[in-house]
Amino acid sequence: MNVALVSEQCLHCVEYDVFSGSDQVADRIEDLAGTRCLLCGATIGRGELSIVMDSEAVSRIGDGAAIWNRGGDPAAGYGGFFEKGTAKEASSGVARKLLGQLTGATAERRRQRCAAAMPALLGIASSHALGAEKAGDRRRARQAYQVIVDYVDDAVAAAAAIQAGQLAPAGPRPAGRGEAVRGGGAEGRPLVEAHRPALLR
Repeated sequence: MNVALVSEQCLHCVEYDVFSGSDQVADRIEDLAGTRCLLCGATIGRGELSIVMDSEAVSRIGDGAAIWNRGGDPAAGYGGFFEKGTAKEASSGVARKLLGQLTGATAERRRQRCAAAMPALLGIASSHALGAEKAGDRRRARQAYQVIVDYVDDAVAAAAAIQAGQLAPAGPRPAGRGEAVRGGGAEGRPLVEAHRPALLR
């Protein structure tokens, strides 16, 4: 099953992969604790990841129609391969260099998977943005709207940029992607203001 793990701190997808059961997901969450988000560099804290799955997949798991938590024993002759402490540590410089290259390539593929999954996960950022705005937490609301701006290229991003701009502290603001949508109508109002999508309101 495709599973996304989303950080409650930075609101980015920090893992998007195929998992075969809840133990595998729990192990991955444990592995990610203390590492950095590949999209923004924030440290992933213990207990801050949300598990996101397609609702149809969750229904199939509930009905017992999905292959989930059905791991069997290793095939004959492979049992020792999975025992802890049996791996040999790479000792040569060439082996260490190759391992480093493979690790870097794996991290880059994971970063690409996470970035590709972000547009489908922006409802989470939207919920955080609206909740923070209602609670008066302008910093958190701006952060959540910025995540939307970063990963969508249409009216949703434009509306999020406007909302983030309205929540920004007074004073000069750096030019950025959000500024590009603030062109202006007859009275200086943003042209996309009337097209704010339901996702954000």
